[in-house]
Amino acid sequence: MKVLVWTDGASRGNPGKAGIGVSINRYCQIDDYKEYIGIATNNVAEYKALIKAIDILKVQPHDTIIFQSDSELMVNQVNGKYKVKNETLKLLNEEVLKKLQDKFDGRWSIEYIPREKNKDADKLANEAIDESELEKTELKTESEDNFQLNFE
Repeated sequence: MKVLVWTDGASRGNPGKAGIGVSINRYCQIDDYKEYIGIATNNVAEYKALIKAIDILKVQPHDTIIFQSDSELMVNQVNGKYKVKNETLKLLNEEVLKKLQDKFDGRWSIEYIPREKNKDADKLANEAIDESELEKTELKTESEDNFQLNFE
């Protein structure tokens, strides 16, 4: 059976606040994942999204996994079409390739798709960033509410 996995990484500022999104279509069931990953470039976020997808994906031994991403750079680096020059991306690329081999043993592929076909994963990545900003605002408001002056 084919398992489709869409991944996306988003960064606001590049480097800036970054989030990842993963959407998995497995056996006609959709599972979504999002996470704020701190400050990162968009390319690092794209790789981190793929790594997270590999880590959380549960499949059967006979499944074929098709990863899809709108990061042409990452897809072509993972497929060996582009050389990885950046040291950080090189380490992430090596991690991806090792995890893919160890977990899926050749039963995987990764494809570039246009951004419009990756809307769900993109939305998740951006929601992760938005929610991290919302949490900080809520924490600040909560600490201001608990602030008391003591004039004794």
